[in-house]
Formats: sequence, structure tokens, C-alpha cells
Amino acid sequence: MSSYYIDTMAKGRVSKAEDPVVQNLFAQGSPIAHIAQVAGVSKETVQGWLDKGAKTKDEPYRTVFLSYVESGAITATAQELDAAEEALLPVRQDRSPLLNHDLIYRIAELVREGHHLTTICRHIGLGDHMLQNWIEKGRQEFDDDENHKSYQDLPPYWPLYVEIEAAKAEPEMAAVSTWMSAIRAGDFRAAKEFLMMRYPERWKQPAQHVGAELRISVDMKQKIEHVAAREGLDPGELEAEVVELVKQADGSYAKAET
Repeated sequence: MSSYYIDTMAKGRVSKAEDPVVQNLFAQGSPIAHIAQVAGVSKETVQGWLDKGAKTKDEPYRTVFLSYVESGAITATAQELDAAEEALLPVRQDRSPLLNHDLIYRIAELVREGHHLTTICRHIGLGDHMLQNWIEKGRQEFDDDENHKSYQDLPPYWPLYVEIEAAKAEPEMAAVSTWMSAIRAGDFRAAKEFLMMRYPERWKQPAQHVGAELRISVDMKQKIEHVAAREGLDPGELEAEVVELVKQADGSYAKAET
């Protein structure tokens, strides 16, 4: 039972829109006339609930409006959806969001999509330093053995830290999965890149320079021949590909050094 329902009960004023049966009808996309009949109100009243939910954060109208939109019964404008979404965030006098679990969920979802934290801050109207400060507090709370705050306690600093760290891992894992899929599909270039990145001590510098000439080491030549035989490739062409990659890598390194 929501705090809104408890408060209105105490005041003797319970909106029919708070009734779980009525809310379920909105979620199902039932016609307004049917919802009005079940709720015992006029169609105009039901439409008024939806209008209010589209423009304010007042409950239960926001909930029924979003449920009705999600059901496909009505189509909300982008402005209405933005207003309803922004209403989920309590704000300070300077309009910056307060840290709560709704904000944590929103930030984590954007991180999972691959967005940088700086971009996310601009999107939600939050200062970079404020978010970094929250994350640092969360890290300290998480590492503190004496901290007894639960996940639901406010302000939820350590939940923010944990959720962002978990969200950061997902795009990287998805990228690596795509990389490995290419390798399993027989993409030898993807395989070489993976080995050079994952095991640089053995694969990052497979060649030696003698004067101005680039020579492949005996050990590396054997590896190339092994891969070529397994994949049905021409060893000479594969060796040339490796030499070209090394030249490009050395060139990029030299530019970075100058």
C-alpha cells in the first residue's frame, strides 16, 4: 500500500484512481467508459485523471497515465512523456535532482547503454562533481566494515556505487562477446587483435627491427604457419598481414612518443 493511499485514508479522501482494480484496468488498456463504470465516476473524471497524470507528478494520476500509455490505449506526446519522467525526480531549489533509488536506476540504465558519466550528468541536469562525490561516498560506505546502511536507506550512496560499477561491466562484456563471436566465426584478424590485447607479453611485439628491415621472429613464424594451416590460409599472405599490423602499431606508437 502506497504512502499516498495511507495519507488520503487518514484524511478521509481516497481517489478512485488509487483502487488496484481500477489501476489494473488502465494497465490493460480498457476503454475509458468501462473504467468510469467500474470506478463509479464519469468519463470526464477519468479523462481528468489522465490529463493530470500527463502534466504533474501527483499520484495516483501519474501512475495511471503511464500505465495507460504503456498499454497502447493512448499515445502520449514526447513532451508529456518527458514531463512525466522528470516528475519522477524530486529536485532541489536549483533544479538539480536529489539522490534516490529512481535516479540510481535511471543513471544505471544509461551506463548500460554505453553512455559516459559526463554525458549522463548533462542529460539529467546533474553536476559532474556532484555525481563523482556521490560515487566516492558510496565507495567509502561499501568498503567500510562498520557501515550498516541497508540498500533502501537514504541517501543511497553505496547502492549508487554498486549499481554503476555493475552497469559499467555490461557494455564491456557485450563488446567482448561480439569480439569472441567473430573469432569463433573464423575471423583471424579479430583473433590476432584479441591475442595482442589480452596477452601483450606474448603477442604485442611479435617482430624485430634489423636496420630499416622488419623481420618476423622464428617463434612467431611458427605460430603464423600453425594458424594458416588450421584455417586453410596462405602462410605468406598471413605473414604479410602480421607485418603490416606491426608496422601500423609501431607507427602509431612512434607518433604517440613524439
